[in-house]
Amino acid sequence: MRLILVAEKAAIAPLAGRRVPELAREDVRDALLGTYRIVYRVTDERVEVLTVFEGHRLFPTDIAQPEDDS
Repeated sequence: MRLILVAEKAAIAPLAGRRVPELAREDVRDALLGTYRIVYRVTDERVEVLTVFEGHRLFPTDIAQPEDDS
């Protein structure tokens, strides 16, 4: 439930999250909750959650570089 609240806050102020260092893109950000990372992409129309994972794990390789469809 707390993860959902963090994601909802990200939807309200998406650029408040830090840029994901593994991707170095302005539109991909993350929010932290304890040991969890919520990685999301900001578009003109919405915020898309890309993944949620425990921060001690390696960054998921299937998140590589989201396509820019804006």
